[in-house]
Amino acid sequence: MNGSENKSLVAVAKNLGFGAALLALQRGHKVRRVGWNGKNMFLILIREYQVQAPLHGEVDYMSAWLGMRTAQRGFVPWVASQSDLLDSDWEVLE
Repeated sequence: MNGSENKSLVAVAKNLGFGAALLALQRGHKVRRVGWNGKNMFLILIREYQVQAPLHGEVDYMSAWLGMRTAQRGFVPWVASQSDLLDSDWEVLE
């Protein structure tokens, strides 16, 4: 692990609704909810990208998706809950 992976993330904007958090994601920022339990968990927008399909050899693409960085430092697809959409405790991270 390098030093930058061990740094704590700093919030540069707080008390945002999900709409503002989504705009920040689209602009390339990381976002998180204040109440998330895991250390250094956040969301990023994974942009659409091309992939070589293994079975038929054609170039396909992966659609854009929201990825959550887990406390174990992996990324998984993330889907918003009702409270994620309606609460105003989102932060934009530096």
